Amino acid sequence: MNRVTMIIFVVILIGCLYILIRNLELERAQEAFAVIIAAAVAVVIFVTLKSETIGVSFPYDMFFEKETNSPVFFNDIVAFRIRNLNTGVIWNEFIAEKEWQKKIEKLGSGPDLQRIIAQNLFEANLIQRLSSLYYYNWDIETYAWKTALSYSERTHPESNKKPNVKIYTTSELKNIFKGNIFIDHILLLPPNNQLVLPKGTELIVKRDTKNKTTLIQFRHKSFDASMEFSNNFSWSVGLGSLSDILKIPTKEAQRRYAGLETNIILKAKFRPGIVGYSDMQKYKKWLEQMFKILRNDFDAELLWREIKDDLVLKHMSSDQK
Repeated sequence: MNRVTMIIFVVILIGCLYILIRNLELERAQEAFAVIIAAAVAVVIFVTLKSETIGVSFPYDMFFEKETNSPVFFNDIVAFRIRNLNTGVIWNEFIAEKEWQKKIEKLGSGPDLQRIIAQNLFEANLIQRLSSLYYYNWDIETYAWKTALSYSERTHPESNKKPNVKIYTTSELKNIFKGNIFIDHILLLPPNNQLVLPKGTELIVKRDTKNKTTLIQFRHKSFDASMEFSNNFSWSVGLGSLSDILKIPTKEAQRRYAGLETNIILKAKFRPGIVGYSDMQKYKKWLEQMFKILRNDFDAELLWREIKDDLVLKHMSSDQK
């Protein structure tokens, strides 16, 4: 029961009790009193035992070279945001471009190859992002700020305590994400080689090859949270607006590149009987914060808007020189 609802409920209950006490001599007043008490108890139970859900969905983009099936490496792009837009790009820091083919060969071939690569990258980029945030504790305060070319977070300096946590080690993460062709590279260096979650949280990865989805779940006695790579995807030819930004002729871009767009769905459901307790409020705040950061990193529409803002600022700066 949230605070406002509780206050309103208490005020109404006190008012009813006051009226009854002032009129106890009236016929059937005691029966009415009993009815009000029973109703009050029923309302408290109903509201307390309700479940609560939060969530968000957004588009997720990735571009590929047609000939090699490799994600496009935008090494010379001015805006940092575009590196996040094509999530495979961050792997250029870990994997030499020639090594891509060796890894991709492990996935076989076929019309779904690029989608499977995208699924692998989604899993790997997600665990990279989460482990970079929650490598020491999950109960942290994150302060964010945006500059013209980047978005950053800083964790609260007093968050360096680890009571009641579940630590997923490198070996455990490798086993959970077994089959992902990029997971070994993301777990090479700290802080990305462990993930800290609330104590009792089970990390599960479900891959549905038939429906072409990936579901990463956090299961806890108090909540279920999930991050899903949706099967609602579409293909495009070329680089779209990136052609203009990169100054690549449209025909050349259409000949060399293809784009994949799908949806990322983030959801969390809090179990009945827990809503309103202090621990649950911490879990809710943590997941809301996590979803906000993931959306900031991977929401294609949000990133495109900020890329345009970055370019406007760049041009304004150039004009002033």
